[in-house]
Amino acid sequence: MRRLITTLAAMLMTAGLAYIAVCFPLTAKETPSARLALARVWISEQEPAVWNWLRKEAKRYEKETGTRVYLRAAPSQNKTDASDVLPPDLLISNTGESVLALEGYALFYRNDTAGLVTAAPTSLLFYRPSSSPGPSAAPLPTADIARFSVLLAPHKIPASGSGIVRSPHPERDFADGKGEAAILTAGQAEALPFRVSALPLPKGSGFAAVYGTAATPAGADLLAALLSEDAQRALAEGGLYSPTFQLYGGTDRLREMIENSR
Repeated sequence: MRRLITTLAAMLMTAGLAYIAVCFPLTAKETPSARLALARVWISEQEPAVWNWLRKEAKRYEKETGTRVYLRAAPSQNKTDASDVLPPDLLISNTGESVLALEGYALFYRNDTAGLVTAAPTSLLFYRPSSSPGPSAAPLPTADIARFSVLLAPHKIPASGSGIVRSPHPERDFADGKGEAAILTAGQAEALPFRVSALPLPKGSGFAAVYGTAATPAGADLLAALLSEDAQRALAEGGLYSPTFQLYGGTDRLREMIENSR
C-alpha cells in the first residue's frame, strides 16, 4: 500500500508539471538572458585616464543599477563592413552633446634652478608637488607663446603661433631636447627627467573636451550617471578635470593652476 501511494504521488506531480509547461510556457522575453539590461559604449578617445575612469564608473553603475555596461573602442571610420557591429547606446568622443571630462594642459619650459613649488608660493617654478601644498599661489601671468622659437604642442590643443610644432608625443620630444618648451598635462610634466617651470595657457585654450552622446534611453541613463557629482569628482583620480566641479582647490598646486585657467 505504501508503494502504491508513493507511485500515485509521483504520477500526480509529473502531471502537474506537464500542465504548467503547456499552459504557461516560458517565452523568449522571460528568459534570464533576455531580461539582462545592457548598455553598449563606444569610445574613440585614446587617453588612458579616460578609459580608466570609464571602467571604474561602469563597474559602479553595474553594481547600483544591475545594467551591464560593455565598453569597446569605436570601430574605424573606414570600416566598410559594419554589419557585425551593434550600434552603441552611448558614444564617447572628442565631439558630441555633453562634456563629460576635460584634459588640462599648461606650458612648461626647462628651468634647472626651479625648486619645489611649495618653497615659493607665488613663483612660476614647478617640480613635483609636495604632499603639503602650502598657501595658495598668487595668480600667474598667461604664457607668452611667442617667446619660444620651438614650442611642442599636441594636436588636440588649438595653440597658434610661428613657433608651434605639432607632435603626437610632445613630452618625449621635449625630453629629447627637440623644443624649448612644450604644452603638456601635469602628469606628463611630472615624468620629465629635468626640472621645469609652468605657466597657464590663455583662458580656456588649455583644455581638450571629452564628450558623451546618448543614442538610446539606456545610453541616456548611463550618461546622466557619468555627469553626476560622484562620477565627476572621481575624475581627479586620473588627473582629469570636470566641466562642472572644482577638483583641485588647495590639494594640488599645479593642477589647481591649470583648473583655474578654464
